[in-house]
Amino acid sequence: MYYELYIDVFWMTNFMMDSLLLFAVRQMLKCPVGKGRIFMGGIVGSTMTCLIVLLPLSGLLRFFAGGILTALVMIRVGFGKQPVRMYRKAFVFLYISAFLMSGILQLFRPYMDTMSLFFVIASAAYAVLKGIQSLWENIQGEQKRICEVLLIQNEKKCRVRALLDTGNLLTDPVTKEPVCVADAQMITAFLGENIDKESLKLHYLPFRSVGGNGVMPVIRIRQMQITEKQTIQVENPLLAISRGKLSEEEDYQMILNPDIVGGKKDGCKSSNARTV
Repeated sequence: MYYELYIDVFWMTNFMMDSLLLFAVRQMLKCPVGKGRIFMGGIVGSTMTCLIVLLPLSGLLRFFAGGILTALVMIRVGFGKQPVRMYRKAFVFLYISAFLMSGILQLFRPYMDTMSLFFVIASAAYAVLKGIQSLWENIQGEQKRICEVLLIQNEKKCRVRALLDTGNLLTDPVTKEPVCVADAQMITAFLGENIDKESLKLHYLPFRSVGGNGVMPVIRIRQMQITEKQTIQVENPLLAISRGKLSEEEDYQMILNPDIVGGKKDGCKSSNARTV
């Protein structure tokens, strides 16, 4: 008994499945990576799977290479350099997503007599995964919402994860604009060690917190794009630079002021923000 394997069809099928799984994990982690990296992770994962199938490997080695190594390499390529904790989460979420998606595909297996139908059902399974994830986020509530944020200053761009904190009511005392808080290390990576104080309109903002009072340097960048369920484009936002890490576990590098994305109830209080 033998099987005929069409390697091109096998590679394309795995590429689509790997890419959809990485997109699902990106959605779950709110990881700020572009589509190009995700597709590159899918290409690497599919290629490695084809090589593992073709090479004469022992059962244990084949299991390790196909079940663990391929997943780790896919995540590293697809999500780039991230904290180790993020990789661990991505690995777990990848297998949870794969388990759910394979269950959905198995349910419709009797009806998948053509490759095009398989792609349609696989895409529908991905949509179901996104729906489950959205439902879970709604159950958890909105006290801890993680968004993707793109910071833009001239030719410089930086993608980060941001916490939408309903307790952050920091406001500039002069302009009355809402102020977001940014991690100092992230700002250095974004703008460099020596920032242009004049072009960034550097000034200082007094604050009061549980840990005490003080002042934080505040800068104004050209644009900020916040993506959660939709994308909000904010022109000339104010960023206060925190001296310490905002998240010890590096889950996020910014704390958004809720007024800049619509507040709790009353609508956006920033005149520079608009939905795109």
